[in-house]
Amino acid sequence: MIRPRDDADAAALPLSGWLLALAVAVAFADASIVVLAAPELLAEYDSTVSAVSWVVTGYNVAIVLAALPVLLLARRRGWLALTALGLVVFLLASLGCAVAGSLGSLIWLRVVQGGGAALLLAGSLPLLARLAGSDRAGLAAWSAAAAVGAALGPAAGGLLTEMFNWRAIFIVQAPLAAAAIVALPRAARAAGPAQGDPAEPRAAAGSPSPAGWPGPTDPLRPTRPLGPTRPLGPTHPPGPTRPPGAAGPLDPASPLDPAGAVEVRSSRLVAAHAALAMVSAALVGALFLVILLMINGWGATPLTAAAVATVLPLGTLASRYVTAGRRPRTLALAGCLTVAGGLASLAVVPDKGWTTAAVALAVTGFGLGLAVPTLTEASIRTGPRLAFDGTLSVVARHVGLVLALAAVTPLLASSLATRLDDAVVAGTEAGLSEPVPLADKVSLARSLGEALGDTPAGELPDLDAVFAQVAPDGSLDALEHDLSGIITTAVTGAFRDSFGLCALFALIALVPASLIGRGRWSAPRGPTPLPARLGHATRAVAVVLAPVLAVVLTASTVSAGGRGTLSVPDPCATQPAFALGGADGFLQQIALDTLDGAACELETSRAALLLTLLPESGQPRLDISDSKLTRGVREGLERAVDRRADDGTIPGWSATVLRLAIRVGPVGWLVDQLRAD
Repeated sequence: MIRPRDDADAAALPLSGWLLALAVAVAFADASIVVLAAPELLAEYDSTVSAVSWVVTGYNVAIVLAALPVLLLARRRGWLALTALGLVVFLLASLGCAVAGSLGSLIWLRVVQGGGAALLLAGSLPLLARLAGSDRAGLAAWSAAAAVGAALGPAAGGLLTEMFNWRAIFIVQAPLAAAAIVALPRAARAAGPAQGDPAEPRAAAGSPSPAGWPGPTDPLRPTRPLGPTRPLGPTHPPGPTRPPGAAGPLDPASPLDPAGAVEVRSSRLVAAHAALAMVSAALVGALFLVILLMINGWGATPLTAAAVATVLPLGTLASRYVTAGRRPRTLALAGCLTVAGGLASLAVVPDKGWTTAAVALAVTGFGLGLAVPTLTEASIRTGPRLAFDGTLSVVARHVGLVLALAAVTPLLASSLATRLDDAVVAGTEAGLSEPVPLADKVSLARSLGEALGDTPAGELPDLDAVFAQVAPDGSLDALEHDLSGIITTAVTGAFRDSFGLCALFALIALVPASLIGRGRWSAPRGPTPLPARLGHATRAVAVVLAPVLAVVLTASTVSAGGRGTLSVPDPCATQPAFALGGADGFLQQIALDTLDGAACELETSRAALLLTLLPESGQPRLDISDSKLTRGVREGLERAVDRRADDGTIPGWSATVLRLAIRVGPVGWLVDQLRAD
């Protein structure tokens, strides 16, 4: 049983309320629960990353687009019918997703599931309010389910995917929705009219109902309006109430306010919705980006990524113990700063920095628990506008998610393409410098080129398969390790700008969050768990220290280093001698010296020059004319001869003959042959 923290007249939440709250958490979790299943979806449907991303985006877009029809439908059918319809649609769509035979059908079923979620999330709030005995208690339960569900999504999806497969995600959702459907009749009885309530004005048949509520045929319509007689904002000392007919604003604590509604400035509501949208946008970094980084960049299994992501909901749950008695504005600002600090730490995370990523996620989860429930409750007025504002709150969340995905996806794709091009150059340099036979290098280069060509855009080649084919004896293990590190550095670096953008969203949320008002939560009433009985000073210190620790984490991560670079040697500097003897080593040394001299003349790197000379590599060519390239190659050949003559590898007369041959030889024809497609 849950004891609401604010209302003396609030009742404990019954089992039917728990089941409904669980369904709400699942609906919010579904915004990100499929992220860890993306690799399996790519493999099973042989599709692209952009296409698979619509499995996530379609669900969130559907919730946003279904908002207005939801409100219109509720005025005709009532919130109980709306919730039941939403649960049924969500259940059937979940079963459909579990058996989807194509990616297109899965995406459309996710859209239908999002429509059902919109109905469920809008209708469940007034239901929970009646079950909990007050608007504020129901709102607290609804917002807590939303925060925990959103944080738990990636971890739950990863666990189910690793233990079974991606279809298990939707199979598990079905009985949870069914349990809530079964509990709805009991919830309707429990949410029935209270006895002995004071009389209230009723809308006559056919007359318009209060804004945001359905008409008098609604089976959930209470005999007295929902909501406590205390405001969500600052509390006021008891005083004389305004007599009937007197001018002036209603006292929120007065029994003469029949709707029990809280008068909140519209500007503060808009600010709360805007802040909630920005925080939701920021959470794309914790709910989506970090999962993709761990799986695609660091080679984690879905189970490993889910285990690391579990600290996010744990941090959210931990924040519950320090929020009692704190001002909403303080909690919102501290939460936004904490989320920004956690995401900034991810933006500078070391290559395969598992510990740093886990700590940053825990910090982000704690900030999520401070900011999201607070902003949710600040954006929703109790009383007749409860459900209407609740629906707008759902829209604000998912608008933030959709806009952030729309902004982050092209940024990440562009950064990833650029960094992977840099990784190819750095990997080519590593291959050139590795002292292995030339035949092995040529075979490896061809296999890697084929693997890169066969790998869909946005994905990474399977290095293990390539090296197992080329060097099954393990002779190239050192080079494989170097190339794997280069790819990890490239992918981790590609995510930095996207994490930084998400951190910026959280910082932008500070502006509207500062405008939501200074109201204070009342102290918890009734029995509370031990952690909730923390002292006032302890809770205050914890809230203040959270953003400070987030900033300290970012600073310490920056100073710790561990972020690899994709640097290549300066071709104009003298390079160490090639560590392979014999004729093979001599020929490779001549080739490297030639590439160094030509690259120095052309002001590029020898690896980039080689990729330009070999179009079958599939990499972008340098913008160099044939004549300029010919001059550069001729200069490189002369430099190679000079260096071998200086170290005594070739006699002086041979060097003279070679220089003459280079000056008059068909170097241009050789370059043309190399560059021919």
